[in-house]
Amino acid sequence: STRVGRSQRRKKGRKEKKKKQNTMMPLRTSSACALSALCTFFLLFLLPSCASRAAADTPPTPLWPGQFTIMFRTNVTEDPSTALYGFQAYDWPTRNTRIDHAGGSYECVRFYNTTAPCTLLFKPAGLFAVIEEEKRCLLDTPHLGSTPPNFCSNCTYMGVDTVEGIKCDRWQDEASGHEYWNLRADVPRAGGGNSTVDVPVKFSFPGHAQQDMFFVPASIRMAPVPASTFAFPSYCKPPRPPTAPARALDAR
Repeated sequence: STRVGRSQRRKKGRKEKKKKQNTMMPLRTSSACALSALCTFFLLFLLPSCASRAAADTPPTPLWPGQFTIMFRTNVTEDPSTALYGFQAYDWPTRNTRIDHAGGSYECVRFYNTTAPCTLLFKPAGLFAVIEEEKRCLLDTPHLGSTPPNFCSNCTYMGVDTVEGIKCDRWQDEASGHEYWNLRADVPRAGGGNSTVDVPVKFSFPGHAQQDMFFVPASIRMAPVPASTFAFPSYCKPPRPPTAPARALDAR
């Protein structure tokens, strides 16, 4: 999967990433979202529709919707008050993923040496990072693209678990140690009606709990994502096929 491959492959050339580089597009975090309303929506609509199942049953492996957006929290660790909100947009038909991390998040500090917000763009050419406040954009990992919807097809089922009061299914990728939690729920579609889908609940990074992503299931939106969401900013040239890791994009 994207995240599993990334943690294993992006270690190379880490020192080169700390050099000054050029950027991408404005960060769109959703931390100010009305969480009380989202929680109400989740309790009233998503939870009652979750498929009930005996704990001993093994469900099908998770399959992400082809297009969706969702909020998440990181930097949770043992103290939820330290949590920072982020935003993820996913469009598998175009092989695009965008992940916005808030300023001060573990992701931005550890991998990009900044306390400013950072945006990650997973594209067919690779993983790109953007630090808008510093006018930096760089190629983090060549050829590391979006996570496929069936990224957990080889995961081992670990049973029913509870994450922040949400009953869900727990999975593990034994090769990497990464774990993933999801729930099966009916989610409204943009064009009307509902779809029963696998909703992300949590994704863990072994040994780096601050990096764990705690998704907000009630915030998921099933709708096409505008192409502009995944576009490079005007001051970054479209990248050529990468030949070396961690190179900066040329400024116009």
